[in-house]
Amino acid sequence: MTYTVLVTGSRTYDDEQEIRDALAPTIAAHGPENVTVRHGHCRKGADELIDRIATAWTGVTVQRRPADWATCKGPQCTPHHRRQRRDGTTYCPAAGVIRDAEMVDEGAEECLAFIDPCAKRGCRKARPHGSHGATATADLAEAAGIPTRRFPQETHQRHRPAPPRT
Repeated sequence: MTYTVLVTGSRTYDDEQEIRDALAPTIAAHGPENVTVRHGHCRKGADELIDRIATAWTGVTVQRRPADWATCKGPQCTPHHRRQRRDGTTYCPAAGVIRDAEMVDEGAEECLAFIDPCAKRGCRKARPHGSHGATATADLAEAAGIPTRRFPQETHQRHRPAPPRT
């Protein structure tokens, strides 16, 4: 049986050893040939690190899920919502969120979330808080019932908002 690990993380995340240490117990428990690692395939940060680590681990299957920045396909995609890059091309700003939700919807046995503090210029949220995409994906995974571990753990124990009251 395949054991799927969903990995999400900040584009600024750079602690390769923490990623390796978080993944190692799962691979040891299930065997590399039985582990699939799924990530968003960003070319920097946590996705780039997990891709390098997982592909080097003989037997581990890696599923790369890059966002489709060229295509609009979500309810957030309204007329004139596209943003322009410096080179003049446009992209769908909802593509990352849509991809993240699809990765969670595919299901996983666990989620590893490597979240740095928000580095978004002009962010209006109260400080400190985690990077938006990785935090939202970890929240989606938890809401879907996927056991989720956030790293660095001490940061999220200290700064994570309390769950809403019911």
